[in-house]
Amino acid sequence: MLLLSGPGAGTPKSDADTPTVDERAIYSTLIGCPESSAIVRESTTVFVDEDVLDGPLSISWQRATARDWALRSRAASTLRPLGQDCPAIRFVANSELTRWFGTLDEEVSSEHGWDDFERRYPGPARFLAFSRIGFSTDHREAMVYEAENCRGWCGQASRVVLRKDGDVWAIQRSFLRWAR
Repeated sequence: MLLLSGPGAGTPKSDADTPTVDERAIYSTLIGCPESSAIVRESTTVFVDEDVLDGPLSISWQRATARDWALRSRAASTLRPLGQDCPAIRFVANSELTRWFGTLDEEVSSEHGWDDFERRYPGPARFLAFSRIGFSTDHREAMVYEAENCRGWCGQASRVVLRKDGDVWAIQRSFLRWAR
């Protein structure tokens, strides 16, 4: 499986934009560590979802978590440190992906670029996209946006809410945003 981040992500500005211990644990919970090679886009996506604060599902998470997510998900960060946790993860630069696909919108449905992509990365033509992670003030709840895009007419995206129990992050709820 190809793992990366999504639309229009920029390059992180400094090491301060790299994932914290909790962020690494959450991304690892969502991604896992595949037995075979996985490709990860080295930057998170820049994502804005206005209904996270006042939408119909906003009662499903703490308001502070949503505010932090809305603020943090507007800037890119690097996922490269995840390679320290799972040696099977490889990284691909944003410039390489935009060369194949043009703009990486939230839903990559165009067939343009998939042939080149599959030649470079044999196996299932798919990738995951992630936003930055927002946290509650007590750092016990987190929110992240994840999307899966694949060749053909498939894929889905969800807003995921996680809870921390001791030192372990677990998915509490997942809210489907789109599917095809």
